[in-house]
Amino acid sequence: MTRVDPRTAREPLDIDAAIVFFARESKRFLVPKAAREKNEKAKEDDDRTDGARLDDAAVFIVGLDPKRSYHVEVDGEEMVEERSDPGGIIFLPAVPGGGGVRLGPGPNT
Repeated sequence: MTRVDPRTAREPLDIDAAIVFFARESKRFLVPKAAREKNEKAKEDDDRTDGARLDDAAVFIVGLDPKRSYHVEVDGEEMVEERSDPGGIIFLPAVPGGGGVRLGPGPNT
């Protein structure tokens, strides 16, 4: 176990369950292509029912201002407004591997 300060700049963490990006220095991120092999067994084991693709990755963006609105644009999708949680984190459940994510300031409400 390693303690990580989300306010410091560092390389993304790519763990089995998700990818963690640190937004202290950058508001643009590239999601690595999935390392998971695309074979029949992987497809059979995949129990996603939300329409997510096999190579999609769950993404956490940390180190943001708490409870602030951001415009989030994922490659190939329309821009949406997301609000960071009290810890300054935005969760994106299914971002395509190899795609980009960009953050911009949202309306201050």
